[in-house]
Amino acid sequence: MFIKKIRLFLLSAFDYSMQTDSVQARVFSFILSILIFLSILFMILGTMPEFTEYMPYFIKFEYFALTIFSIEYFLRLWIAPLTPNYKGLLNRMSRPFMLFDLLVLFPFWIALIMPDILPIGFLMSLRVFRLLRQKYYFSSLKRIVRIIMRHKDELWGAVLLSSFIILLASTAMYYIEHDAQPEKFSSIPESLYWGVVTFATLGYGDVVPITSLGKLFTSIITMLSLILYSLPASIIASAFYAEIRSAQAREIDALHATIQELELENKRLSAKDYDFSISKDHI
Repeated sequence: MFIKKIRLFLLSAFDYSMQTDSVQARVFSFILSILIFLSILFMILGTMPEFTEYMPYFIKFEYFALTIFSIEYFLRLWIAPLTPNYKGLLNRMSRPFMLFDLLVLFPFWIALIMPDILPIGFLMSLRVFRLLRQKYYFSSLKRIVRIIMRHKDELWGAVLLSSFIILLASTAMYYIEHDAQPEKFSSIPESLYWGVVTFATLGYGDVVPITSLGKLFTSIITMLSLILYSLPASIIASAFYAEIRSAQAREIDALHATIQELELENKRLSAKDYDFSISKDHI
């Protein structure tokens, strides 16, 4: 009985989909957020020369944080059978939220068993993936992934069109600039570097045309790239707006349903009070 109470308490703290607004869930989320923030901060400070002397303390904190996350990971697996839609341990471990945890923790476990296998720098660099385990950011990421998967055909068409134009522009630039700059435009694959950089409007300046025709062609491609960039951006933006409107509509419908239930309950109670008053008058 005591073990069951512990598991239910951990379920309310760990399983956000069950009791998102519970006090223990909010406290637990806050503590993990602080650990993640400090872990990322110490990783950044550890790369600065003026904080080199504090590196042993950063490493100790890293092991402390990873120990806490490891305990939390195994506790999640322990209470997994109590969660809704439980389909086995492997199914639970394959969820994105758990996979992000495993991506960070597994090298840590290997380093504990075989310290010489993985360098501490590699272990600490994995801390950035902990940002993905934040439940608020994670729900937004899931929404973005859902939008991309829903419009994958349109996005894939935009990618293919962009790739075709980059290849066509790089081929044309090879024939335009090859004689003037044989060392920079020595082949079409070498020209593809110019095409990607120009199409992305980065303009590093290490490979640029020097002929008049090449400069004119580059200007046209740069303007065309701005137009093509708007295709996937507009698809994702419109889909994201539609997703938000749909979520708001679902919330409004749920609110209306709750109001109707309350009104029916109020009428039922009023009718019961009315019947009670009539029976009392008869008495």
